[in-house]
Amino acid sequence: MNSLQLLLKPIVLTLSLLGLLLPQSTIAATPWRVIYRPPNRGAPSTTGTGGSRPGCPAMAKPIAAIAPLKSNWGETIAARPTLWFYQPYQGDAIELNLLDETTQTTAFKQIYKSNKSPGIIPLKIPETAPALKINQLYRWQINFICNGKTQQAYNVSGTIVRRDVSQNLNYKLKLAKPENRITLLADQGLWFDTVNEMALMMRSAPKNPIVRQNWRSLLSQPEVKLDNWKDEPLID
Repeated sequence: MNSLQLLLKPIVLTLSLLGLLLPQSTIAATPWRVIYRPPNRGAPSTTGTGGSRPGCPAMAKPIAAIAPLKSNWGETIAARPTLWFYQPYQGDAIELNLLDETTQTTAFKQIYKSNKSPGIIPLKIPETAPALKINQLYRWQINFICNGKTQQAYNVSGTIVRRDVSQNLNYKLKLAKPENRITLLADQGLWFDTVNEMALMMRSAPKNPIVRQNWRSLLSQPEVKLDNWKDEPLID
């Protein structure tokens, strides 16, 4: 062993020991994974109507709002959020209602067209609608009108509340990459923002295995329990 090797040996040993002591996150990048952490509040499970409806086709899979089934509670920081909904077939129309829980008055009501194909569709609250009030509870109900002549419909409902975004979170969200934004939103328990951005990413990169894995994992988490719908297509 020459003199140079003798000089370098302590340095190599020190670096090796340092590598053992450092957290693994400093050695290798952590794979991207979305984990939804629900807020510590809520109400009884999301309700939906089952059974058959006169004049309506049978459903191979029931309607579903893409919202946690364990509780009917979902939060957002959006003034006019988007709700995602699974339709089993083309209905005559889809109706979204928002009821102000304080005043018991209708805050928003709109009819949407039903897509020709089964799948998960967005129900976007338009910019012309009044903004949701911060910390105000709203009861949402989606009516899947399967027969327009008789107004027969299946429905599902739940609760949404808009939260104020802190300066710190707002700053982080502005600087974050798309995948990191979703991670931040999920960690803050902001379901409707998390699932909306995740769904939009799925649409833009449907064949990306990491994106698809996170979408399927998000819907399968114990707090969500939407396993039956995790492989349904996202449609317009």
